[in-house]
Amino acid sequence: MAYYLGIVIFLGCIVMAKSDTSLLSVAILPAVIAFTLIARLSRVARIWAAYAFVMAAIASAATVALNLDAVMAFIDRDVTLTGRVPLWGVLLELVAERPWTGYGYGAFWLETNPTAHYIWDVIGWPAPEAHNSYVDLLIQVGIPGTLLSTMILFGTVRSGLAAVADRVPWATFAACYVIILAMTNLVETMLFHAGDIQCLMLPMLYAALRLHRSDAGRLVAGAGPAATRNAHHRELAQVLGSPAQQPLR
Repeated sequence: MAYYLGIVIFLGCIVMAKSDTSLLSVAILPAVIAFTLIARLSRVARIWAAYAFVMAAIASAATVALNLDAVMAFIDRDVTLTGRVPLWGVLLELVAERPWTGYGYGAFWLETNPTAHYIWDVIGWPAPEAHNSYVDLLIQVGIPGTLLSTMILFGTVRSGLAAVADRVPWATFAACYVIILAMTNLVETMLFHAGDIQCLMLPMLYAALRLHRSDAGRLVAGAGPAATRNAHHRELAQVLGSPAQQPLR
């Protein structure tokens, strides 16, 4: 009973917060959980499940694209995503001027920066950030810094899915958290944003998952090649529906 009461209170707080990003995170959470659980399937089943998931995602994206006006009206937003699209266009033009170095981490969105004032004059409102972490990284640290940041982010996603496959108890939370973080940062700036809790959570999850991978690697190395072959043999037997034979010596 307390579990369901907690869920009701949680959803109530999300609604009362009137945060579009929070609502988006809750809306995509079931799909993200389903995606992460695919990693627990056997290899053949995982391929088919991933294929079905990707096809469903493409169909959903196409449906939204073909009915964009209706979708925007339903969520009470316009096709510019409340001014984000024009902002991104102007910022990407500035990225082309300094693609390798950017304008400096934390040095762009300042009252003393004339380029920021130029952005505000063009779009007609004082944007405090790019409302897209990837565009914000490009404008601040350039292409090399953005590539490094996204490698850390998606490396954490990969490690999280590998940990889910290993049935690590906390891995589903870690994988879902990082996947939702990667998706919501398409419309918000939270990734590597100074003072944001994500600056703490993402490195902690990255370090924890890397430690798990290194520990798992040592266990496999210690078990020897015979144990690895036996594990693959049992997995193949499960896929084919045949009983596992005696362990290989």
